[in-house]
Amino acid sequence: ASGGAAAVGKKTAKAGKTDKADKARNGTRATVLVQLVPQGNRTLVGELESPADVKPGDSVLLSDAGWRPAAQGMRIGVVESEGALDANPLRRRITVRMESDPLRQSRVVVKVRVSGQGQGARSTGAAK
Repeated sequence: ASGGAAAVGKKTAKAGKTDKADKARNGTRATVLVQLVPQGNRTLVGELESPADVKPGDSVLLSDAGWRPAAQGMRIGVVESEGALDANPLRRRITVRMESDPLRQSRVVVKVRVSGQGQGARSTGAAK
């Protein structure tokens, strides 16, 4: 999930218990899938069903078919907050704080869609 807000786009992520430390602390809980949208300031937000078992401090792992298989399951952040949506009381909003600041990385991967190419182009380079 590096590349800055413009390159992050919508990401599908697993929010909930995802690593051994969380398992020891929280017990066994189901994985929850949520669409995350960048909000700037290293945060992503998403909406989920109200009974979803997601708590601040839970790990968030990448689960997006648009990324290479090697990237699946990489930790992209941690749930910073969780609360009710005023517009729809049956759904909840989570805020995820990204693990690292993409602007401080020495290398990032930027995925763009090139006209006429179905999968997009892949480019790596130094962060500016």
